[in-house]
Amino acid sequence: SSLMGVYAVEQLLEGKSNIVICSRAGKIVSTEIRYALVLDRMYKNKLKPGDLDPFTEEQIAEMRAFCDRKRRDLLSLYEKVDLLGL
Repeated sequence: SSLMGVYAVEQLLEGKSNIVICSRAGKIVSTEIRYALVLDRMYKNKLKPGDLDPFTEEQIAEMRAFCDRKRRDLLSLYEKVDLLGL
């Protein structure tokens, strides 16, 4: 988490704002906050009318692919836990 803090300060010093800092595929990255919030709602199946309007078809496809991967990863984890009897 301290690495994320350092990265966040670096982003601010570069003049970036309206971003969130997260870990993706083992790397610390920044994501535009509006994108992150809509992606979260998409993952939770709580999209509101108009949420996707600001995004390109390519961005929406990336969001859907990301959500699909996360759901598969979570399902795989549940299956492993079930096999272990936990």
